[in-house]
Amino acid sequence: MGALTLATLAPRWAWAQAGGDIVIGQSCPTSGPMGSMFSGVIAGQQLALDESASQGGVDGRRVKIVTLDDGFDPQRTAANVRTLAEEQGAIGIFGVVGTAQAAGALAYLTPKRVPLIASYNGTPSLRGEKFPNHFTTQASYVDEILTTVRHQVTVKQTNVGVIYADDAFGKGLFPAVQQAIARAGATLVGSEILEPSGANAAEAAKSVAGKSPNAIILLATGPAVVHCVKALRAASGAPVYTMSLSVAADTIRALGADGRGLMISRVTPYPWNPRTPLARRFNALMEKAKKPVDYDHFIGYINTRILLEGLKAANKEYTPQGLMRGMERLGRLDLNGFVLEFGPNKRDGTNFVDIVMLSATGRYVR
Repeated sequence: MGALTLATLAPRWAWAQAGGDIVIGQSCPTSGPMGSMFSGVIAGQQLALDESASQGGVDGRRVKIVTLDDGFDPQRTAANVRTLAEEQGAIGIFGVVGTAQAAGALAYLTPKRVPLIASYNGTPSLRGEKFPNHFTTQASYVDEILTTVRHQVTVKQTNVGVIYADDAFGKGLFPAVQQAIARAGATLVGSEILEPSGANAAEAAKSVAGKSPNAIILLATGPAVVHCVKALRAASGAPVYTMSLSVAADTIRALGADGRGLMISRVTPYPWNPRTPLARRFNALMEKAKKPVDYDHFIGYINTRILLEGLKAANKEYTPQGLMRGMERLGRLDLNGFVLEFGPNKRDGTNFVDIVMLSATGRYVR
């Protein structure tokens, strides 16, 4: 009777050791304003899963990502993560999108020592010793900001204006931008708060443009990016810089001709680079799938490749603790075009940042 009770109370993730699919959970927006922007990332994840399955999976087993829609709502994210871990048998959580969303997920996962891998955010406060179960696969937002400001100073764009969203993303990063500008010897000439919907984009753009900046940093996500970039094109001739999370394929299509010259910090390598085996393999898979190459699919593909390597390094211990140990064992991970490093005391795999620009046709150029 005692053994039966223990088995009944055991968390479902323990069942992954018995055979069948290896289950990973994901809470992310598949509906709402961010849903369409994230669809390419999810498709890129599936590209890597299908590739893995065609090669025999992990230890002969298929890896399955169970995705629950959170509509970019932090409360729904927290509820989804609990459901995935307690009811869906997930041995780890993968690819949570957003700062408040990842914070809510970690509040539940960290005390239970369930890993969160490859969350789609770069918030510095969610990294480090406080979150030993959080394995990041992209540079932090501070890394992006520092690279952006250094680039601006290099090209003599030292009078900087900032527009930042009135949300966790924008308000959380604005102090880092202020510090980066000061440390680089540049000048913050003006700043404005942007409503998350972008409703006041015209007013914010005119106000910052009135300060005569020769570069403008935009800290926003979702539809607000499109509204604000278009407003800045009408109000100012200064180049606009924004961040990796701010621009997806849908954003580029919505911007149209107004996207020309938009400067973007990217935290994954250039997908069209013919010199790296990683990019060449990705391009071949995208051609086979009859899909256009873009950063959205590439980041999903890369992050899932990293997850799969962590599972292989778990040495058949398909539990939350086993997956954490697998990620730690990776050490220097070379994907033949993108290098990361993990370890027992190293959870942040990379600080890679690249600055790219949109062309008149919506293509990325370096």
